[in-house]
Amino acid sequence: MNAYDYKNRVWRTLRSNRYAALFVETIHTGFVEGKEFRSFFDFSLSTGEVKVIKFVSPVPFIIHFQSFNVVEGELEFKSIAGATEAGTFNQAVPIFGKNRSAERPEPYYEGQITLNSGGTITGGVNSETVRLKTSGVSAHASTVGTDVTDVRFLPAGTYYLQFTATGTTRGVYTLSWEERPA
Repeated sequence: MNAYDYKNRVWRTLRSNRYAALFVETIHTGFVEGKEFRSFFDFSLSTGEVKVIKFVSPVPFIIHFQSFNVVEGELEFKSIAGATEAGTFNQAVPIFGKNRSAERPEPYYEGQITLNSGGTITGGVNSETVRLKTSGVSAHASTVGTDVTDVRFLPAGTYYLQFTATGTTRGVYTLSWEERPA
């Protein structure tokens, strides 16, 4: 079933109801087509440790959502482009399709974006900074977090997601995007 057929099926269902309804699409066409993906990075960093994820996209893409949850310590996150690499980015970060149903159109779209960690970077242009800090008092410990939901349409390219710890820091970073091949 393609996105057009899906929308028409939903619209017919709404119209057959005895109450009038306004159809508002709450899902993206990219979701129906299987072009939306998500990933997470579960981190545990020691004092001063820096982890970098290399985000490589051969196609334009839309960032829909980012989430940061820190259960211990203090985290600084930066999104950097144009950096110089050192080391090897050879540890795959998991990527999952958001629509893995058999109802998505065939042939199934194969994601093109890759995420890998393991290397380091220097320089580049920082386009985003997020800072999170938990309480240092164990009797009042709590998870802190933030969601970044401003949508961004970005060109194909290589981007680096840099995580820097102050003190022992544990948490999870979550990201979702839509690939927009020509």
